[in-house]
Amino acid sequence: MIRDPWSRAVKLSFIFNLAIYFAGITAGFMSPSTSVLQSVLEKFTDIGQLTVFHRYVFIAVNNIVLAFTLVLFSIAIVPGLAIIAYNGYIVGALAALWLSAHDSLQKFLALLVPHGIFEMLALFYASSIGLTIAATHIARIQHIEATKKALSGIAVIVYLLLLAAAVEVVITPYISSLV
Repeated sequence: MIRDPWSRAVKLSFIFNLAIYFAGITAGFMSPSTSVLQSVLEKFTDIGQLTVFHRYVFIAVNNIVLAFTLVLFSIAIVPGLAIIAYNGYIVGALAALWLSAHDSLQKFLALLVPHGIFEMLALFYASSIGLTIAATHIARIQHIEATKKALSGIAVIVYLLLLAAAVEVVITPYISSLV
């Protein structure tokens, strides 16, 4: 049982983020847009040319910037949830196009799940922190205590994203090569 209002609010926000993400996945899977995917993939076209270290840095910095953006945008509530839904849409659209090309679901999951577990956990947590900060301001709850807890949560997010980037550049390619 969670008695701390901050922890309870973060937990509820996390579950809400998860629901929004899966709604985005469903929308992307049901109605994939190749133009949206092309614009996303263009950002990452040259990443394969980088050394493993530079790929790690690029992915880690990109995801950390996204996490900070999520915290800030989630304080405004709707923009943060839109980012979560958009990320889900991208995964759903990629899955639909991947499967329509008759590639295996196992390969698709091998390319996403190993690092995605840490990455999405961190991003949902980032959005949850922003949503919880918004809730504390709306409810006029102890702002200083909420800020301290948010800052400690951000350290966890950065750690998870550094771990996710390492998994993405080292472990994910190995696992996907086995499938």
